[in-house]
Amino acid sequence: MNGNTPLPVVNLYKTPETLGTDRISSVIGAFYEMHCSYPIICIDSGTALTYDIINESGEYIGGNISPGLEMRFKSLHMFTKRLPLVSAEGQLSETGTSTESAIRNGVIQGIRYEILGYISHFRKKFPELKVFFTGGGIEYFAEIKKKYIFADKNLVLKGLNIILNYIQRQ
Repeated sequence: MNGNTPLPVVNLYKTPETLGTDRISSVIGAFYEMHCSYPIICIDSGTALTYDIINESGEYIGGNISPGLEMRFKSLHMFTKRLPLVSAEGQLSETGTSTESAIRNGVIQGIRYEILGYISHFRKKFPELKVFFTGGGIEYFAEIKKKYIFADKNLVLKGLNIILNYIQRQ
């Protein structure tokens, strides 16, 4: 799969050759899960955190990429002199009462607020927006998932299958 691969949606991305296969596949999988009737944002929580959008007309309009959970923990440790490497495992609270809890809260709560911010922003633009979540970090955002999101760890594979079927029908 590359930037010239035929897709079952219109790709408005300005540099399709740089668009990650996982990004376009997951959002196509989500769009087809909703029977191609709604605008979709697909949030993939992996090494990077990606937000990809298809509008109700079946046009992939692009998305955004930010550091994922582990990358944020590692960067705080690697690019500062004294901050320890912390894992996501452990207690969360409103505010940290130790450096370790401050880092854990800051990273996980920061991602939560980022996700909620994207959902809120794009729901204003697309009131019928359906939100899908995929990737390995789903478990850390369960309360968001329950309230707003369809979750499916297999969206990339489903999207790849949809693309393959589309190509075979061409």
